[in-house]
Amino acid sequence: MEPAIGSGAPVGNSGGLDALGLCAGEAVRFRGHSGGHWQPAVVARRERDGSVGLVDGDGAARSLPPERIEVRCVGPRRGRGWEPLVARAHRARPAPETTRTAGAAVIEAANGAGQQLSLF
Repeated sequence: MEPAIGSGAPVGNSGGLDALGLCAGEAVRFRGHSGGHWQPAVVARRERDGSVGLVDGDGAARSLPPERIEVRCVGPRRGRGWEPLVARAHRARPAPETTRTAGAAVIEAANGAGQQLSLF
């Protein structure tokens, strides 16, 4: 039986953490509320409501929106730092598919028919 939506049941990693550029066990930090101290945590799962399931330093499970999480990163000069999870998620998204031009369709049709097509 499927768990009810909003029950907090974890979602598979393929459509969840991968879409954010995360993996289970990755070190992150979060703020409990605006202006609070950064607290270390480890990624556990992606929740059904879109939030990220974390385990904090005390072993408590938390579920936070991606906007309140930062991820470890390596800077351009190999220095370690933190970046917002939202920024990483934008980079992790695949590029949109390009549409085929009419010329590309003609070349593919000619190649499929076994014809040699010369552009010059």
